[in-house]
Amino acid sequence: MHKRLWLIALLSFAGVALALTRAAPIRGEWVPEQVAPGVYVIHGPTELPSPSNQGFMNNPAFLVTDDGVVVIDPGSSVQVGEMVLARIEQVTDRPVLAVFNTHIHGDHWLGNQAIRAKYPAVPIYGHERVAPKVLAGAGAEWVQMLLRMTEQAIAGTEVVGPDHPVNDGDELAIGGQTYRVMHNDKAHTDTDIMLYVQEKGVVFLGDNAGHQRILRLEGGSFTGNIEALGQALATGATVF
Repeated sequence: MHKRLWLIALLSFAGVALALTRAAPIRGEWVPEQVAPGVYVIHGPTELPSPSNQGFMNNPAFLVTDDGVVVIDPGSSVQVGEMVLARIEQVTDRPVLAVFNTHIHGDHWLGNQAIRAKYPAVPIYGHERVAPKVLAGAGAEWVQMLLRMTEQAIAGTEVVGPDHPVNDGDELAIGGQTYRVMHNDKAHTDTDIMLYVQEKGVVFLGDNAGHQRILRLEGGSFTGNIEALGQALATGATVF
């Protein structure tokens, strides 16, 4: 009997400890904006990671197809990823079919954790250079940096990187739409992919373009960045 009570107490304390290591959900009413039929963007804060924005600093996007949802860059933490899932569920009850990560920077893909938790078999696509960099420590570095800059506001976030490598010219048919991968070797980084969805006339640029700020280059180049944007414009897309 004493052993059973001791075990119950131990499990209770473990549950409390787990709750204490998980930061609060993302604050604010982040409303998806429909930028093309069935294409939504959640425009996040533009500031650097901080306690006030809880590390949320990218623009997660999702496309609703007849078969399900494709998510682009689900954010910087498990909390952001859960918020993205909640916003998707406000739009549709269809399942997530796939996730794309546009480059190595964790503020775009650490939200993978939430997607994978709800959809364990979902494929997560990223440039072929991303997964090796994540495994070599880039993912853990991003978690530690965001924990520090946000004063633990992303606590509970774990590294879940892309597991399906892609490269320039690859085309993936998902949910009745074709996703053409564009990679320019070195742009914002050396891991960037842009996604052209011809049926929607949309190109997802990742961080190859920034609004009212110049984004830092890590393993990239300004000339490569310009060339990548030229490649995007050459598609004839009308939404970027």
